[in-house]
Amino acid sequence: MTKNVNVIELKDIKTLDPKTIEGGIVVCDQIPCHQVLSLYAEKNIQHVVQFSNLDSASEVKLSAKMITHPAEFIQYPISMVLGAESPSKDTEAKLSEVSFHLSNADDKYTVLSQVETFLSKFSNSSTLLYDIRLTCDELITNSIYNAPYIDQDNKNLNPTRDKSKISIDQKKKPYFYAGSDGSRFVVGCTDYYGRLDTQKFVERIKNCYNSNPGDQINFGEGGAGIGSFMIFDSCIRLYIAVDPGKSTSISCVFPLRMSAQARHDLPKNLHITHSDGGI
Repeated sequence: MTKNVNVIELKDIKTLDPKTIEGGIVVCDQIPCHQVLSLYAEKNIQHVVQFSNLDSASEVKLSAKMITHPAEFIQYPISMVLGAESPSKDTEAKLSEVSFHLSNADDKYTVLSQVETFLSKFSNSSTLLYDIRLTCDELITNSIYNAPYIDQDNKNLNPTRDKSKISIDQKKKPYFYAGSDGSRFVVGCTDYYGRLDTQKFVERIKNCYNSNPGDQINFGEGGAGIGSFMIFDSCIRLYIAVDPGKSTSISCVFPLRMSAQARHDLPKNLHITHSDGGI
């Protein structure tokens, strides 16, 4: 059964009635980062699209697809983000210029090198490279050191960041992907555990914006800490797709052909979906 999709244009966040839009799409503009996160953390708004965040019409269309066909987004994230008409395994393979299953922690450096080489086809910006490398590093770190060890209370039971003490389950190797259409650069990573509590993940990022990010560093219980903040702060669009108990995919979009200042001034979009229809 296809879900109904509610879309509301929001001019004042204070006037939003969450009962009318829960699980739907809010279209707005110039909403700061902490309020974008609050729309999800406090009002259960899964999709926040801002007019100034480049091609908002396509973003609304993608949001609707994520609501009505979450499994398709989970299976073909690059195809969906880059707007492929008919997402498929072939389309995903064609658009994923970087495609890598990590067998060990050191594979991260191979992935980062491949991403840098791929990005050099479109841009020689050192600031863009820095932000993308930082994001990729954090995505991979989360998939190796956090995802396999999160318990039912979303607490990370793995106290170490020592790669010599980490063993990746070869049946659940994290999958990293990157692609581009020449105007957008997409990076993402999938873990095959599906344990991410998106409410707590977003709340953790929001807390960083509401305080000194350094105060939120947490390398023990709870996991991602400031790494989650750096992922969201570096990109212009964040997509989170959870198939509970099976997989979690986090994808990030960076605009090409734009100055660092213009890129960081863009208001951010947030998209969250669950295969079971949860919030």
